[in-house]
Amino acid sequence: MSFLLNTRVISKLVKPSPDANVVEWMKRADETSLYLSVLTIGELEKGHRQAAGIAHDLIIATRNIGDFERCGASCFNPWMQS
Repeated sequence: MSFLLNTRVISKLVKPSPDANVVEWMKRADETSLYLSVLTIGELEKGHRQAAGIAHDLIIATRNIGDFERCGASCFNPWMQS
């Protein structure tokens, strides 16, 4: 049996206190049966950019302000200059 892992499964594994059930399931899983979609990879990359911006107190220049502001990042939309 093969599994397509969504973003939440991956993000739970890297938390300071990961969910024990998810960790145990991943330990038992055959790694050749685990897959990531390009959408999951993109979501993880976006999360990495958000975290980097917050950690370094940067203003993130993006058109997609809503997603970044929800996690506490400072944003600027260059498409909406006045």
